[in-house]
Amino acid sequence: MKILNFGSCNIDYVYSLDHIVEAGETETTYKFETFPGGKGLNQSIAVAKAGVKVCHAGCVGCDGEILTNILMKNDVDISYISKTDEKNGHAIIQVSSEGENSIFLYPGSNEMITKNYIDFVLENFGRNDIILLQNEISNVEYIVEKAYQKQMCIILNPSPFNEKLDKIDFNKLTYIILNEIEAKAISGCDIPEEH
Repeated sequence: MKILNFGSCNIDYVYSLDHIVEAGETETTYKFETFPGGKGLNQSIAVAKAGVKVCHAGCVGCDGEILTNILMKNDVDISYISKTDEKNGHAIIQVSSEGENSIFLYPGSNEMITKNYIDFVLENFGRNDIILLQNEISNVEYIVEKAYQKQMCIILNPSPFNEKLDKIDFNKLTYIILNEIEAKAISGCDIPEEH
């Protein structure tokens, strides 16, 4: 059994401010930090730290060396990662002195995952292998279809929750990892005991 995480790799630019900036406002930050991130990268590192061998597939941009370095440092197999000329996916994160945050995401290289690339990666995986997915990359529905045909165990974190998920056949998923908001959006129910 092999584990493949087909996922996002982001660079998080974190700005610390007194308060979250409002429309039309300019505020000076008192701290700026850069971190590796993305749900996909975080999943791969978590699996590796649990002592399990994991392969990461996805696209990193011309500025994504920080991401491949952190994956390698954590013993994640990056042999399937594709490098593109596109800028890397990144998040701009405001954090207020009270701990509130505001985030916007530029998908960048995470949207460069093509069907040909997916086919190339999945040639190396098959029945009973595990594939981890989230909704921060392109062509997730195609990955699900191909992994299902190969009888892989498919685990999806449907985040961020958006219209791209409408293309996915949830009946083909083995497991879904979600929070309360995502569960309500998918099921239309906010009282689980009623169903």
